[in-house]
Amino acid sequence: MKIRHLPTSPKAGLVEHIENTVGRTLIALGHAEEIKMPPYGAKGWLEARLEQSAHAGPPDAYDVDPSAMQRKVDDKFQTEPPKFPFSKKVGG
Repeated sequence: MKIRHLPTSPKAGLVEHIENTVGRTLIALGHAEEIKMPPYGAKGWLEARLEQSAHAGPPDAYDVDPSAMQRKVDDKFQTEPPKFPFSKKVGG
């Protein structure tokens, strides 16, 4: 989240990217205001998006591609019928 610190803040005038919950707290306290992204396709959107991407960290060892996980789950269910740990005979 990108915010601008207001005069009531010790960091008055500073513009920074911070974690969303911290930003919402500062906004609720009246110490900051959110700087919104321009609408998609509008002038300045690409620059704002590139600035936002520059603050992202490198991929983590635990990051998972959701589409890869979905394919594995789908393949498993298509090739193996569900297995139940027990079965119950009825009427026999």
